[in-house]
Amino acid sequence: MIIAKSDDLTSSNFLELLFNTIPGLAFVKNKRFEIVKANDAFLAIYPADMREHIIGSTTVESYSQEDRDAFLAHDRLAFETGYSETIETILFPDGKLRKLLTKKRRFYAESGECYILGIATDITRQEEALRKLEESNKDLKSFIHIASHDLKAPLANIKQLIDWINEEHRNALSNEVRDYFDMIQVRAVRLQRLLNDLLLFSTMSQISGRYQTFNLKVMAVELLTLLDTESNFELEATDSEVTLPRREFEIVLRNLISNAIKHHDKKHGKLKVSIEDVNHDYIIEVTDDGPGIPFEFRERIFEMFTRLKSQDEVEGSGIGLAIVKRIIEKCGGSIELKSVSSGATFKFIWPKEKAAPSD
Repeated sequence: MIIAKSDDLTSSNFLELLFNTIPGLAFVKNKRFEIVKANDAFLAIYPADMREHIIGSTTVESYSQEDRDAFLAHDRLAFETGYSETIETILFPDGKLRKLLTKKRRFYAESGECYILGIATDITRQEEALRKLEESNKDLKSFIHIASHDLKAPLANIKQLIDWINEEHRNALSNEVRDYFDMIQVRAVRLQRLLNDLLLFSTMSQISGRYQTFNLKVMAVELLTLLDTESNFELEATDSEVTLPRREFEIVLRNLISNAIKHHDKKHGKLKVSIEDVNHDYIIEVTDDGPGIPFEFRERIFEMFTRLKSQDEVEGSGIGLAIVKRIIEKCGGSIELKSVSSGATFKFIWPKEKAAPSD
């Protein structure tokens, strides 16, 4: 690629302006790895008394041969292949360590002489911010996991004590006390469900990614049988073999079917689970004929602890749809509430397994 005459590298006002406006540290090297041009940002990393010696040097003259070869490895790669890219930690002349993303591209002057243009972006702050965010997320997940796990044992003991008292002394209790114990039992079950869902939510960052082939209709029927204990709902499902992460998909489908049953406004209802194979994705829809979801809740329903009704009306932790959204997005897909008036349709896109690279 010919971009300019070699003498234009120093004489063109426009190129000079462009070169010094490039965000990051920009430089040009010849085949001897000598810097023949550098922008102001690049020169500014060196003390003032060193800057006039940068042009014409490799900046690694004082290095050992081994260190010099390692430092110039990506220069050689750019000259040989036309491009190189690397993230490296550099000790700057001011004594500070910085992490740089450096991209180098080969070009030819009109004279035929070969050069490389390098642009290094300082990503030290971004990397540090990312590291802190990852640590914060890790700490939060650990806290949720430990807190939920440690609370399960005493909660189980409380529930067991209540059951024993009910079995041994229920007849001796007044109606008012019986009602109190029933209320405690209900709330213990709710708390147990909440802890289980919190544990599940805290582990959703570790997606297995194990794709398995299974029948969508068979899975949907099994889940409905498990969830609809009174057999009040009819199910229509696509009889199709699909290949998806089975564990994650089953959690998603179970939550959506459970949600449809819990929030239905009639004793009997209909559910439909359909799937469409489109290029690199599956498009899945789960539809019910319930009361629908108000328009203003179309986004909020996917947030933690969002409920359309109180727990006294509909049991649930308020985490189910947050888990659904988290799993689908972790697997590279997306979900939306398609219908919000009569009945509800959840439409989600799930990427297929990536084809193995050919040899």
